[in-house]
Amino acid sequence: MEAEARLEEQKQKDREMEREKLRQQQMEERERREKEQIQQSSTSQEEKEKLLREHKENMDRIRDAMNQEQSRSRQALQAKLDARKKRRMDTAKAKVDKEIILERDCEEMERLRNEDDDEDFLQAGTHSSVAGGIMSGPGDKLSSGPGQFTPTGNPEQDWVNMLMASPLFKQINDLADMLDKTEGGFAGGDKVLGKKD
Repeated sequence: MEAEARLEEQKQKDREMEREKLRQQQMEERERREKEQIQQSSTSQEEKEKLLREHKENMDRIRDAMNQEQSRSRQALQAKLDARKKRRMDTAKAKVDKEIILERDCEEMERLRNEDDDEDFLQAGTHSSVAGGIMSGPGDKLSSGPGQFTPTGNPEQDWVNMLMASPLFKQINDLADMLDKTEGGFAGGDKVLGKKD
């Protein structure tokens, strides 16, 4: 794109130089013709000299006007080229800024996705270690055994199984067994609460 812009600028400068060269040739041709006409006229030498002086003054004024026009034309061309270059630079900068913003957005989305994944992983780890290691996680291959719990998929049954596998439930059962073995146990009553029927 930059090469195309430089090529276009060079083409415009070349066209301007061609126009300038053509104007110069036309001025020289005009001056030559007018001098020839003056020299070929049947006027006196004094009159010819006067006409040549006037012609020279006219040509100088025309050259000055052409030079001023060329200067204005060059300035206008340079301003146009500078404006085009600025637009290209602004467009390129905007494109780079947009790419940076998109890259930052992608990085932020990836960071948030990773945070979500970490939270999901931590929550899955928390669920799989409920009741101090009683419950085995969904990926665990441990079979149910003393102090182990394997989810069945039925939430109510899972809670009951987890409760039965908990250390607290084991302690309560041990206490109940101890009370049954005690000689002074309550016959027919609730041994845990100490009530009789």
